[in-house]
Amino acid sequence: MDGTPKKLTKCLHDEMRMNFLYSPFRANREVNPQDWDNKFKFWSEMVIESCREQNEVCFDCSEMTERFRMNGRRPLGIGTVLKEMYRQGRIQNVTDYQSNVESGWLSWGFGVLVKKPVWWTFGALTGRNSGDLQGTFVISDLLQEKAEAILRLHYTTVEYDSTDNVVEYSTLFERCKHLCRDETTFELSLLQLRKMKKVCFLKNSDGLRILKFAGSNSQRYPSFNEVDLDIFRLKESIKVLKMQIDRLHSEMERYRTETIINLKKGLKTLAKNLLRQKRSIQRTMENKQIALENMETLLRRIQETETDKMIIDAYKAGSAALKQTLHINELTPDAIDDALGEVQDVMEDYQEVSDAMSHGNFSVDEIAGINKDELERELEELLAEEKSANTHDISDLGLQFGQMNLSPTAGSRVPMAAYQEGLPNYPSPPRTLSPQQTDLSSYRFPSVPTHIPESPPNTERDRRVETIILD
Repeated sequence: MDGTPKKLTKCLHDEMRMNFLYSPFRANREVNPQDWDNKFKFWSEMVIESCREQNEVCFDCSEMTERFRMNGRRPLGIGTVLKEMYRQGRIQNVTDYQSNVESGWLSWGFGVLVKKPVWWTFGALTGRNSGDLQGTFVISDLLQEKAEAILRLHYTTVEYDSTDNVVEYSTLFERCKHLCRDETTFELSLLQLRKMKKVCFLKNSDGLRILKFAGSNSQRYPSFNEVDLDIFRLKESIKVLKMQIDRLHSEMERYRTETIINLKKGLKTLAKNLLRQKRSIQRTMENKQIALENMETLLRRIQETETDKMIIDAYKAGSAALKQTLHINELTPDAIDDALGEVQDVMEDYQEVSDAMSHGNFSVDEIAGINKDELERELEELLAEEKSANTHDISDLGLQFGQMNLSPTAGSRVPMAAYQEGLPNYPSPPRTLSPQQTDLSSYRFPSVPTHIPESPPNTERDRRVETIILD
């Protein structure tokens, strides 16, 4: 039951369902097309799901029947399912699939791919062969999924399109080991990427297989040029130098440790020889570090050239967009001058209208026979009369307080509220007073005690006070 999809194991407890699924297909689909189609749909999904769970993109037809053996029973209709999937193009013979790709790829060898005869293919197409499929077949949907996964993984490692889209075959295979079950799956996925026009292949003079991916935003088919090969050699040289420097550093540390050990043992001559070798290795390592820095600087400048080109392209695009926007909105120096001139003319017309309205107001007064100076004098006279009336009211208030005898006497106290309630309601002076009115030194008010005088009840004086208050 290894590799058996979970959907199939759920049917184990349904004996009637198992009998239906494991029975052979009817020879004539037209007898019961619904049952025939349902069974085919179930088993075709099982084939694909089984390969997906085992991280496979291809399978051997002879093993597929055994893969679904359960409780000693084998599905008798798998052969029919595979033939129908082949007819629909959902699976392809590996040999056929490989032959459909550009012949240059065959120079790789692809020795891991098993090339089976395709005698059934011709017979099935001509109708002279009713036997089951034989050989290794690839599932198109799963191969497409795997190829897209490899492409996404590669793009995650790309920082600069100009230098990072060229990669060595073995390096990419190491990155994709968690995606591809074996090298067969990896190579078939590369074939699919080739058919998708996302990658091209080249074998250099050293026998290295090199891949070049299309840019992430490029729709063009990738192709190699001399610059790509030079950049690849530069990156490979950097990689080799790093490995050599690491190895020399390890040797230098080993010589240093041995020198210390021999010094502790008193073997000064041997320690001196070891130290001499250590310094020789150190000089070699320093020279390689200088070469590494130069190569990395050169690679970085190549990468920065791509960024510079992107910036210049952005400037050009922005300039073109701005120019187009100005043209669409008719924003030209002449148009702006015309618009500002129109605004100035309108403002001048408005000023003339405003002046005419003001002149019209004076003309109405003159027509009505109204003198503006006379109006001003009349207003001043009314204001003076109002001020005089307010001054007279204040004088009367002071006179009444002067006639009151409020000297303190013994007796009961009258609350201050009683006096305040009995006072007449005099008008308040205006809020704005003239300088003469604000000077109160000319007014004489009686001194008012700070406490209520005591007086005996029912006296003549109290009656006079009450009379004044009530009045």
